[in-house]
Parts: sequence; C-alpha cells; structure tokens
Amino acid sequence: ANNLPHDLTAAQNEIERLQNQLNLVQISLAASRSGGFNDRQEYNRKINQVGNKA
Repeated sequence: ANNLPHDLTAAQNEIERLQNQLNLVQISLAASRSGGFNDRQEYNRKINQVGNKA
C-alpha cells in the first residue's frame, strides 16, 4: 500500500509519455496524408504547420 502513490505517479508519467508519442505519430500521419513533399524541408514545414494547429 505504501508504494501506491509512487506507482500512481509512475503510471501518470507513462501515460503522458505515450500521449506525447501518439501526438507525434498523428502529426506525422496527417502531414504525410497531405502528400506531395518534394524534400525533407517541405516535410518538416508541413509537420510544424500541422503541429501548431494541434
């Protein structure tokens, strides 16, 4: 029972980490669906554009 607060905090940290990862994947997917990237710079620009809307 003494470990419960620590375990809860660890679980919350893991949830936050996974939510951040999921957000990056969703941004990348949305950017790739927009299609037509000529180069890496354009790809990164689009990811930033989509990310700013999130």
